[in-house]
Amino acid sequence: MVDSGTILAIEGATVTVTLAGGSTYSFESSTETDTEGSFSIEQLPVGSYDLTVSADTYDDTNISGIAVTADAINGIGEIELILSAL
Repeated sequence: MVDSGTILAIEGATVTVTLAGGSTYSFESSTETDTEGSFSIEQLPVGSYDLTVSADTYDDTNISGIAVTADAINGIGEIELILSAL
């Protein structure tokens, strides 16, 4: 995750994933970005997720429809996030 103006990593941003509607159960997990602006959320149940990123002095960013499948043993890959300052 990087700043849209400086392209520098954003440390300490909160990343939350929420299992999208239509499921018989709910799931939500959060983590923070590291010094390189990276994050990892492990052991997500299979489903479609909404991702929200928030950080001080930045606009929140939302991404919907991130699919986690049973064959995603090695993860879903990289998601590039660029945040804009308020």
